[in-house]
Amino acid sequence: MSDRPNDILLEVVRVCAMALKPLGFKKSGNSLSLINKGNLGLIEFQKSRTNDERILRFTVNLAVVSAKLLDKFEPSINKATSANAHLRLRLGMLLPKVLKDQWWEISAKESVDQLAAELSNALVQYGAPYVCSHISDDQLVELWMSGQSPGITEFQRNSYLQKLRDGACRS
Repeated sequence: MSDRPNDILLEVVRVCAMALKPLGFKKSGNSLSLINKGNLGLIEFQKSRTNDERILRFTVNLAVVSAKLLDKFEPSINKATSANAHLRLRLGMLLPKVLKDQWWEISAKESVDQLAAELSNALVQYGAPYVCSHISDDQLVELWMSGQSPGITEFQRNSYLQKLRDGACRS
């Protein structure tokens, strides 16, 4: 195993992908995706813009993309990313001892095994269940009806609710 931070992150993503494979998630680059109930669930490992060769900072984005809510100029459900998502949340917001945006830091001294175990456990216990519990349009509607709208504005929440109720989607 290389001691380069980027190689360590790749190994962490690989281990997390193996842990989530039984749930149906598939790895592509630094993302894990799940197509279910016509929608896309995503777990994306996002690198910081300020990384260098010695230290790499990253966070984990959780997202759900509704196929019905994608505009015609957006990518298809198979190619969508968290930028197209209708629900977005950082993993740290779900972790009991964190409950805020969490950025992990990798240096050449980082233990791949320890970091991979920490993240794969967090994703199996908190991240994947959150994505899976909001992946259907009905589950998104229920969440938005409660007044919650993780990662989107109030305007977007109301607009998406209206579109799903009226069936006026992919315009």
